[in-house]
Amino acid sequence: MPRDTKIIDMFKGENGYTPQKGVDYFTKTEIEQFLRATTPKKGIDYFTYQDLRSFISQVSPRKDVDYFDGKDGRDGIDGIDGRNGRDGRDGKQGSPGVQGLPGEIGRAPNHKWDGLVLYFEKPNGDWDSGLDFGKQLQLMKEDLIIQVRGKISQRLGSVQQKGGGGAGTATGGSMNFFAGRGGLTSGSGGDLDFQAGGAAAGNSDGGNILLKAGAKSGTGTAGLLQIGSGDGWYAQLDTSLITATHKLFTFPNIVGVFLVGTTTLPTVTSCGTATISATSTVTRGTINVTGGTPTTCNIVFPVALPDTPTCIVSTNSVALLGDVNEASTTGVQFGLSAVFSGRFHYICLQ
Repeated sequence: MPRDTKIIDMFKGENGYTPQKGVDYFTKTEIEQFLRATTPKKGIDYFTYQDLRSFISQVSPRKDVDYFDGKDGRDGIDGIDGRNGRDGRDGKQGSPGVQGLPGEIGRAPNHKWDGLVLYFEKPNGDWDSGLDFGKQLQLMKEDLIIQVRGKISQRLGSVQQKGGGGAGTATGGSMNFFAGRGGLTSGSGGDLDFQAGGAAAGNSDGGNILLKAGAKSGTGTAGLLQIGSGDGWYAQLDTSLITATHKLFTFPNIVGVFLVGTTTLPTVTSCGTATISATSTVTRGTINVTGGTPTTCNIVFPVALPDTPTCIVSTNSVALLGDVNEASTTGVQFGLSAVFSGRFHYICLQ
């Protein structure tokens, strides 16, 4: 079968190119010669750090050989003072210096007397507050009485001090015990210590401290035990109802407040129209709700308690129930199951 030469001519490539030596490629020997000709040489094309230092040292001028210092110029004008720096920390305290010689005796200041009070004149011409020798003598008298009584109690096994009895209709003499006062400008007052004797050994009892108010006569009033405050008010204890046997009160080992009674009623708030019974106290009471639509009632104590109390509440209604929503040292909130009208009773205990 004859070939179609036209088809063959369509796919015939172009004439090829023969690479030329020295233009399109180089031999290995030519490449090595080229690299040797273009590689930089030390000392000709480049220098090391040590070569540069050596060169610089050779060309650098030498003082007093290649050059000499000139004469000093004139001093310049002083500049403006800078700001003061911050103060440094205080240094350690130095050793005390040698005591100086005594000074001359100064002139006595002007003074004047007003009774037993001595006043001195100040440098500005005013007078000071004065020194009350009368008060000092009274303090010395009181201290002397206390010291004498102390000496007596040290020398005698049993001491009895007794005020004088009244004659006829006169009042009996008083017995006063005073601890020492503090200084005129500072100092605390002294303590007054009454201490019974302690048992020395064995199963022996300690001594009692007896504070006994005076008994009344006829229709008179029995004496009171009074514990006074610094401003002149007293806590008065009436022991006239104690009869037949001794009554023992034991203090618990806690900090607390005496709440045996108070003339100030607790306060009722957020309870509609309500009143509290006149016999109510912090520990128990009755609330009478006569109006409004309260579902809670708040009781505010007249004095704060040392601890949060435990409270219970009851109502006079079978259908309505009460409970304690929240209690604190200053009061309690009672909750009611529905709109309430009537009385409810509470008890709060520490």
